[in-house]
Amino acid sequence: MNQNDLTEAVDQLADIRSQIKALENQEVKLRKTLVDSGVSTIRGHSNVAVVENYLHNLINWQKIARDLKASQQKIAGNTRKSIRWRVRLQPRVLQ
Repeated sequence: MNQNDLTEAVDQLADIRSQIKALENQEVKLRKTLVDSGVSTIRGHSNVAVVENYLHNLINWQKIARDLKASQQKIAGNTRKSIRWRVRLQPRVLQ
């Protein structure tokens, strides 16, 4: 793979992420429209949307462990760690 291939890959990735962000923003607006309608079942031409609300519980296990006087060493020993890769993009400033 040469430098031109890498340059093209960076620009394609940035373009794709930009499109994804625009689509995610559009999705949020459309979901809000459906939720704000107050209608629980909405028929489209090819799909049906079912608007539901539910309670989602999030448990802060680390706080519970601290409250129960678990040592930081015990908490750290029971915490899973994994290496992940991330590619961050920034627009170039052309001069």
